[in-house]
Amino acid sequence: MAERPRVLLLDEPTQGIDAGAKFDILQMICEAARGGAAVLVASGDYEQLAHLCHRVLVLRYARIVAELAGPEVSELAIANCAQGQLGTNQAS
Repeated sequence: MAERPRVLLLDEPTQGIDAGAKFDILQMICEAARGGAAVLVASGDYEQLAHLCHRVLVLRYARIVAELAGPEVSELAIANCAQGQLGTNQAS
């Protein structure tokens, strides 16, 4: 990225991309975040979200059903919330 963005809004940023390009894109996203950018990623790739995000809002039928943060963020927790198995991570 030539300029440092202040905000990145990304919708499925690595969908349909080969592994090499995916790695490069994820590195650029992390670099932007380390540089102070706010990054919002909409994705159905739970594994990617778990590795990329420190906070995840899970939507189900267009409503926020859970907020996961810090150590709560995992591929399994995201999947469970998305499938309606909320446990203790319910959004208020």
